[in-house]
Parts: sequence; structure tokens; C-alpha cells
Amino acid sequence: MNTAPGPDALRSGNAPPSPERHSRKCAICNHSDRQAIDQAFLHWATGPSIVNDYKLPSLSCLYRHVHAVGLWDQRRCKVLSALDRIIEKVDATNPSGHAILRAIEISCRFSDDGVYREPPRRIIHEYRRAESEPRSNREAHD
Repeated sequence: MNTAPGPDALRSGNAPPSPERHSRKCAICNHSDRQAIDQAFLHWATGPSIVNDYKLPSLSCLYRHVHAVGLWDQRRCKVLSALDRIIEKVDATNPSGHAILRAIEISCRFSDDGVYREPPRRIIHEYRRAESEPRSNREAHD
């Protein structure tokens, strides 16, 4: 009986599996509706709704798949276009003013090459000297 650990046991916990192994073992890669599942994820369907609609084994199965095949990064690149859609449809929907301003604010943080840039933070320090003896309001008006 061979008790030596297999190649998968020697791999670090965070290293992605090889594409060949993933496509062999993945429930989504071998699913009859794989293209529809991938498109649903790219078009912002929620993870739980995809799992329920396509009868997937689990949410972690979905997330493992989208990371392994690069869909996670593709969807992140579409954040700006999603924000643009929110801003464009402001007349046809009833979002709060805060939601509209937030979408505009976030979309302005993307550079021309699509990189999100956190704005610099500014802290204002204000110092005031207190008088040695506080004056009451009555004394100030007399």
C-alpha cells in the first residue's frame, strides 16, 4: 500500500491547480451549460442564483471555477462599464441620490488604462488657543 502523499498534497494551499487538472475535475467545466454559467457570472448574476439556476454542487465550486479560468479578473475589468450602465439608466430607475453620486464618484477613480486609483486622503488639523479664563455669554454682550 502506497501512503506517500500525492502531487496535490504537496502543492501549497493557495497555488491554483493546473488548467488540465481543473478542466478534468471541475463540475462546471464538465457541465452541459458551462457557457451559460460563465456568461451569467460575467453579466453580474449573483453566485447563489447561478448555483441554484444550474444546480451546481456549491458556491465554492463556482468561485473555484471562475478563479481558475480567469472569469473573476474579466468581471473585475467590467466594473467601469457596470458603473456606466447605472449612471446611464438613472432616468429609467429610482436609485437614491447617494447611489447615483457614489457610482459617478467611483467611475471617476478609474484611469484611462482601467486601473482603479484610490484618491489621496487629506487630514486637516486645526489648533485653537483657549483663553485663560472663559467668559460667560452675559459678559460678552454687556
